[in-house]
Amino acid sequence: MPSGTSATYLDYTALPNGWLTKSPVTSGTDAYFSERRLFSLLTTEAYNKHGVSMIYYPVSYDINYDKLYGEDLDRKVIRKFDLMCFYTLPRVEKLWSKFGIEGMDNFSMFCSKVHFDAASQYEYTQTSATYAPYIPKIGDIIRAKYNNYLYEIIDIKEESGQFLQSPQHIFEFLVKPYLDKRLGLSATTSASMMGPGDIGNFINRTPDIFDIKNNIAEKVPAIDYTPKACEKPAIGEFWN
Repeated sequence: MPSGTSATYLDYTALPNGWLTKSPVTSGTDAYFSERRLFSLLTTEAYNKHGVSMIYYPVSYDINYDKLYGEDLDRKVIRKFDLMCFYTLPRVEKLWSKFGIEGMDNFSMFCSKVHFDAASQYEYTQTSATYAPYIPKIGDIIRAKYNNYLYEIIDIKEESGQFLQSPQHIFEFLVKPYLDKRLGLSATTSASMMGPGDIGNFINRTPDIFDIKNNIAEKVPAIDYTPKACEKPAIGEFWN
């Protein structure tokens, strides 16, 4: 612009149609692919170094069991694999009521999508990638290794992270303390889930740990009542 003049948007030429467009995410040749890949790797590295070591348990859900209502009443824990998540450690607050002990902690866990995709392909011994990449689902279970607490995923979001990045780098798992729903274990992998602190020791317990009726001595005292002389004796359920 010439010196001493004030510019307005009318003084500039129009931009070509489609000039301001978002670069494709799936393409490996677009101008921003390297930056996206770098950010994903940095996020993965940060969560792996400063995150919490977890164990992820995929749970089956087959709607073919009930095609009318689309429900699965025979759900099973399929397998397990190690995972790193980042979250603020909860306070593990509990509510003691007449309905039992209820956990009060509902919070979010964050996991790198690149890390989850790679970790889900390995078996529990982490010796070989024998499975197809797994997509997290609501109802899956996560166990924190540091305290062996089990959490159930109740919602899954794609977190945008920081720096206004698109939600392609991070999973956000909204979890709550797991309550026993009588899940079974897969017959092929059940032996790997019965170790100390593992999920096989917490699900489908028989008998229930809160069932203490057999340990309580019940005593019904006999009715001790001496009728008065003026009272008539009872005949059956009615007085004469």
